[in-house]
Amino acid sequence: MLAQPLNAELISLDALNLERGLVSGDGAGVTEWTLTHRIAHARVTAIRAGRDAIVDDTSSPRFLRDDWRTLTRALGADFRLIYLQADPELVTGRRANNHIDPRRGATYGMRCWLAHLQAFEPPGRDEHPLVLNADSDSRALLRALLGHFPPTE
Repeated sequence: MLAQPLNAELISLDALNLERGLVSGDGAGVTEWTLTHRIAHARVTAIRAGRDAIVDDTSSPRFLRDDWRTLTRALGADFRLIYLQADPELVTGRRANNHIDPRRGATYGMRCWLAHLQAFEPPGRDEHPLVLNADSDSRALLRALLGHFPPTE
């Protein structure tokens, strides 16, 4: 949704897992997720200078976000954290809808889902996230995001 108007490269960790023959929602272990993050870091590093990257990932726990900050500093790039804040009921409802709509792709199994909800670490104020309300419609979210990140030519 955001990559095209910003002329940015989209790097989705779920898509990387699919490339590797994994389904993110099947509870891939820490070792697999670590490798997926390394692949994502390599892809961000390979993007040509002057081009932006958008990394689509939950990035919880915090150390994953800290790793992205470290990488972008090393590359001389900016890091901006966008956090779509959602009530657990909204997220649970969307998860249920994803099971019904085959276009949505893989969804988390219940055990994996509950573990993710329990362990989730939202960004702290010291991380200076751009916090958006996930219950907004996608057009409103896009307008809000483009207000913070104007498209580049």
